[in-house]
Amino acid sequence: MTERLTDGRTTRLIEAVGRPPLNGNVIRHRSVIGGVRRGCVTLMRDRRFIAAHRGGPLVRADHLVLARWAADCAERVLPIFASRSSDPRPQYAINILRSWADGTVKTGDAMKASLAAHAAAREAKGKAAIAAARAAGQAVATAHAADHSMGALLYALKALEASGVPSDSEMDLQLAKLPEHLRPQVSSGVKARLKTFGVAQNSGRRHMNPEMRRPN
Repeated sequence: MTERLTDGRTTRLIEAVGRPPLNGNVIRHRSVIGGVRRGCVTLMRDRRFIAAHRGGPLVRADHLVLARWAADCAERVLPIFASRSSDPRPQYAINILRSWADGTVKTGDAMKASLAAHAAAREAKGKAAIAAARAAGQAVATAHAADHSMGALLYALKALEASGVPSDSEMDLQLAKLPEHLRPQVSSGVKARLKTFGVAQNSGRRHMNPEMRRPN
């Protein structure tokens, strides 16, 4: 079943990350605002990331770990967005996710922040800035569904590559930060989605733009 957020007459379906799961169903994730579909994506949910309270294997503690990890992944490339826009919504989304992980905001607030970050991406100029904002939008949506955490890294990698920065080492760095018991499922999930997200990888063979520095 497709998961929905409803606000009056406006139904918003959140963009998600997915791959053919070990045991799961195809669902369509779209952003529908005022009857206009934007950023339509049809992907597969990964059962390994379904929360235990929804009948999946992911325990609450691991969900929180993935949320904080996703926030870190997205924040790494936020300077790319900030160098091109003063829009505060992507940073706000990351802050909201951390607050959610600390138990101080509700999932509904996180989903509103995700919608706002994706709106900022639609208004941004340049592929790198768009991807960086989408990394934040995906990250905060981890509060709703943990497989969005992979989207935070994938869009971060896409933002780096669009800026002329090889993404290989960043992917290795972020995956290495995960606890050992979570690393295999996240790593396999991310690598299975690289092509879908247009992440080249092996980009270290390309020449790096000398004016672009990796964000701290």
